[in-house]
Amino acid sequence: MPTNLNSEKYEKFVKALLVAPTGRGKTIGAASWPGRTLVLDFDDRHRPIIDWFPERVAAGDFDVESITAKNFWSVFKPLMNNLGTHNPYANILCDGITSMSNCTVMTQMMAKGGFDNWFKREDKGSKITTGGVMVPGWDEFNGEAMLMSLVLEMLKAFKCNLFVTAHPVQRTKIEGTKSVKYSSITTFGPKIESIIPTYFDEVWYMDYRLEADDKGKTYIKRVCYTSPCDDYLEAKTAKSFPPAIDYTDKNLYDLMKDYL
Repeated sequence: MPTNLNSEKYEKFVKALLVAPTGRGKTIGAASWPGRTLVLDFDDRHRPIIDWFPERVAAGDFDVESITAKNFWSVFKPLMNNLGTHNPYANILCDGITSMSNCTVMTQMMAKGGFDNWFKREDKGSKITTGGVMVPGWDEFNGEAMLMSLVLEMLKAFKCNLFVTAHPVQRTKIEGTKSVKYSSITTFGPKIESIIPTYFDEVWYMDYRLEADDKGKTYIKRVCYTSPCDDYLEAKTAKSFPPAIDYTDKNLYDLMKDYL
């Protein structure tokens, strides 16, 4: 049955991609949304939640599942299937998609036996460096795009707030005879990096800078950009958020809730 656009339940969900270098507050900003929250932790960076939200942690608001290449099929896949049947969470935080990119490729390499031994000089269908190391090829990059697209399709279908974090990594591409450096939110294949932002109406860029107070004491000012800024032109919003929100020592949800 199609969902009517007049449905309050449909309207209130936030589906946001939070982009920033490490340490800018993506996880804490997403975790500020109230209610029971599931953290799908590909980064192994959920510990700050304990420090920032001790009362909510004590109340049992947060469940965490750490995902690696070793448990991708045995833990993550069944968890996603179960959530499709029954989702008890108000918020799901996938932290973060850059590490998920790496995880999906490593999962495939493990399935091919690429890490049974550190060096594989003979392996049918695998790319081998001159030093004898098995490395991913187009099959793994295509698998990365397929797996991550499938995960995003499932995540966006869940009836809850969804936050996905990403941290840009430096990559190089060839344009004619020149190599050009650029930032990407995935680590391997070139297909999925341009697809990911299309799943989100909300793409926020989070950053900090050093400021000085009236007494000359420096402090870290944290800003969430919901519109294009100098450092990230792809930031966007479908809501009426201010273009830049100062959330220094503040709860990001409290600053945004009046615009939801």
